Formats: sequence, C-alpha cells, structure tokens
Amino acid sequence: MVLASSLARNTTLAGYIETRLSLEHDRQCRNFHIHRLATLFSVNEGDEAVRAKRAIEVLPFVGLVEKYNDSLGRLEKLLESEGFKGIHLKPVEANVSRTVKKSIDEKLIEIKAQLGDEIYSMLEEANKVDLDVWERLNHGE
Repeated sequence: MVLASSLARNTTLAGYIETRLSLEHDRQCRNFHIHRLATLFSVNEGDEAVRAKRAIEVLPFVGLVEKYNDSLGRLEKLLESEGFKGIHLKPVEANVSRTVKKSIDEKLIEIKAQLGDEIYSMLEEANKVDLDVWERLNHGE
C-alpha cells in the first residue's frame, strides 16, 4: 500500500492524484464524501449513490465549506430548535496557509492548470456523484 504522506512528498499533485486514482479501493480522490455518507445505511439499501443521497435527506444538517458562515447560521438555528438556547457558533480559521480568498471557480482553474486536461478529466470522472451532490446542496440551500 502506498503511504500517502510519502507519495505526496515525492511527486507532483498530478502524480499524487493519478496514483491514488489507480488504486481501486482508495477513496481519497474518488467520491470521498459519497462514500462516507453512504455508510449511514446498510449496503442492502441501495448502491452507494442512493444511500448517500438518502443520508443527505435524513440528516438534520449538512453544511458546505464554501458557505461556511451560512452553514453555521443554519446549524445554530437547528440547535436552538433542539433546546440549545443562546448558542452562538463563530467561525475560527485554523491550519490555514493561504491568505488569499479565491472563488471555487478560480481554484478549479488553478487545479486544472496544475494537473493538465487528462488528469483533471480523470478526477472529474472519478467524482461525478460527489459533484452532483455538491451541486444539489450548493444550489438547494
């Protein structure tokens, strides 16, 4: 098994992603979020995508990093409705190395430039379900 930290130190981002995608059962770069969400239900209850989408429907809260402050506000309201009166959640940035705030589109353009078209396309294909669910959450909130 490839040790992720060693791989990261000894290759480019494109090499790292290509290697991770070549490992059949490695989920780090392949529908990671769907894989995690699907574990809420038994494998007998549908394929991974069905179970993950169902998890999003039944969970009381799912936030988005891109809408962190809005997500915290929604979580506050939910917690208050559950009896946590006077709760105030505030964003705290920790382990943040970048000081420049970029849009998701700007970040994706940079990543595509680093990876090249072929690896970027492989990454998109390997994350179709994650991307679909992200779109639903991003535009459905």
